[in-house]
Amino acid sequence: ESQLPLKCSPTPRINYKNLESTKSLTKSSKKPTQLTNWFENNFGEAFQSNWQSVEDIFEKKQITYRYRYAAMGMQWSKLAKKIDLGNGCLIALVVQVALNQLNEVDLLLQLYALNVTDFLSNNTKLIILDNFDKEFMIAKSKEKDIGIQLAFKANFEDSFLVKVVQDKNIFIEHFII
Repeated sequence: ESQLPLKCSPTPRINYKNLESTKSLTKSSKKPTQLTNWFENNFGEAFQSNWQSVEDIFEKKQITYRYRYAAMGMQWSKLAKKIDLGNGCLIALVVQVALNQLNEVDLLLQLYALNVTDFLSNNTKLIILDNFDKEFMIAKSKEKDIGIQLAFKANFEDSFLVKVVQDKNIFIEHFII
């Protein structure tokens, strides 16, 4: 677990205009996903941005062996998003958030393969970028990994980017707490 190093600004420093011209880039909406709404199970805005319940993304049999809940004793809110990187590999990004006893936000981000092989492609990366577009955390899949994950803490009003990289294909999602 890590703590975001600096108080993040509510707006990203990423230039979406340049990103849109990048051929291999896949990104979701420009508007950040507001995670504080998830604490009250208010997912309306998230559902409009193609977030879904974990049960809707994974078949029932897949949830039991793939999807694991984070630390027990805390109330976790969680959603998942299907990501098609355009190379025949469909993956799911699962985001879980919880408010801990210190009034910090615990986050658990997981990436799973949804394709026929049930394995992530070798060297698939899950990257967290801070508000200065600096890589803060990174997880990289190895051969036969069904998923990878990153856990960290943040404060209210922090923002960060999640970047999924597979070969030359990139997906970026912006979050704010």
